[in-house]
Amino acid sequence: MSSTSNNYQRNPDDSKIGLSKLDESLSQDISDAQFNKSREPSPPRGLSNTVVENHSDIDEDFLDLVPELGTAFGMPVYEHFGPGSRLHSMSSRRGSMLGSGQGSIIGSEWNSSGYFRNRATKTSYTTKVVGTEDELVIAKRVSRTSLMPKGEVREKPWLKGKSRRRLRNLSWIFCAGIALGCVSIALQIWAAWRSVTNFDYCEVLIDEFDTFREDIWTREVQVGGFGNGAFDWTTSSERNSYVKDGKLYILPTLTNETISNEDILNGYTVNLTADGTCTGQGADQCWITSNRSENVILPPVQSARLNTKLSASIKYGKIEIRAKMPKGDWLWPALWLLPVNDTYGPWPASGEIDIVESRGNGVLYEEGGYDQISSTLHWGPSTTIDGYLQTFMSYRRKLSLFGNTFHTFGLEWSDKYIKTYVDKRLQQVFYHRFNKPFWEVGKFLPTYQNGSYIQNPWPAGSPIAPFDQEFYLILNVAVGGTNGFFPDQMGNKPWRNTQQNTAASSFWSSISSWYLSWPQNPEDRAMVVDSVKMYKICDKSK
Repeated sequence: MSSTSNNYQRNPDDSKIGLSKLDESLSQDISDAQFNKSREPSPPRGLSNTVVENHSDIDEDFLDLVPELGTAFGMPVYEHFGPGSRLHSMSSRRGSMLGSGQGSIIGSEWNSSGYFRNRATKTSYTTKVVGTEDELVIAKRVSRTSLMPKGEVREKPWLKGKSRRRLRNLSWIFCAGIALGCVSIALQIWAAWRSVTNFDYCEVLIDEFDTFREDIWTREVQVGGFGNGAFDWTTSSERNSYVKDGKLYILPTLTNETISNEDILNGYTVNLTADGTCTGQGADQCWITSNRSENVILPPVQSARLNTKLSASIKYGKIEIRAKMPKGDWLWPALWLLPVNDTYGPWPASGEIDIVESRGNGVLYEEGGYDQISSTLHWGPSTTIDGYLQTFMSYRRKLSLFGNTFHTFGLEWSDKYIKTYVDKRLQQVFYHRFNKPFWEVGKFLPTYQNGSYIQNPWPAGSPIAPFDQEFYLILNVAVGGTNGFFPDQMGNKPWRNTQQNTAASSFWSSISSWYLSWPQNPEDRAMVVDSVKMYKICDKSK
């Protein structure tokens, strides 16, 4: 092989360029690549032609080295592996091909395929002596992902002409869509961030319960069920509300711990007006007589209800209460607010804000037990028309249940929105933006069932009426009730909401079905409050 031009030929069926150009600095290693021929078997003689296949990434300048393969394989840039992964090396440019002075291939079994790899580019190339012919074929190794006949080329029309331009355009459109999406998300985040107002708050009340402060908390005393048909008698007794170890306890107890079972069932009169302790208004809130023949009993449970009506109230502000909910079937704990004045009329026309309501029932109770809380706004023209279903939201936990551990229950209230949250502001329970009057939100019918017209109780009020006035805080644990908070036919409920005057009797007669669920440890049966913090939005003009 005397000249380069006659020592190789291009295969017309493949992409043909050459092996990658060798680093000139490696030429000094040519003479070091010779092997002891006596230690290696001799390959077939008379290779007169070398074919380079499928080399679209190889420099033309290196083609003159292909006939003298010893140069390529002798360099440190390349590794050559023969059959069985046995390492082979090629002699230098001045070695001999089988002693002929034309450069030699020194290895074993050269009638079979081998391959060599460029250490720099990690590209592999196959070497093969074709049959008995004097031709050595070098081809780039290709990993096949489909079973195609060797040498067959699969067409890729999408890479040609207009199809390729269309593909490129689609790529640009895709990238532009992603960019626009990112910009849109960023703008929404920015707008949400701008919409969150950080108010300056001024302290109204902070109580961490080092002692029970009667200058802050008023104990309400009633027997009338507070309009919900509840079965508890709220007392001023320290058995039902007290401070211990820096915490406030609101603890329900059985009435038969203070009077007999017979008195509960028949012939006993409770007159809170006579002893001057009643904080309610009207006979039904302050007076009751048990009567077995009419199935009317005294409230079978005593509990407590505390409020700040005389000491602290806010119109727009923030409240945070750290508390643990009670356990026990049909217990009804609540942290909530009522208006100081019924500016727009009796409940619910003047509004109600429930920060937290829960149930003491277990986690299997369908409506949610001490694993769930809810927040609600009550508003409407009358007691029979309350729009609360449009401003109600519940929140349930599977871990760290509200009856097992303390949580911080929060309220934020401004002339723009009202929201509640658990533990942190981002863990939102309820949110309502005051973007239209509640009369429009309610979409009330024009008349009652008797044909009389339903009047708008807030015609002269602000757009957020009735939630534009001073509200005070209430903490209580009620028991049962007939207002629907405990739906019928759920959890083996022992009374019906339609019973009204006799529901408490049905509840008490089924004590064996629910009292075992009441923990004897006050830590678990009581609502335990660790701290109460009330703030108002500061008036910057003062």
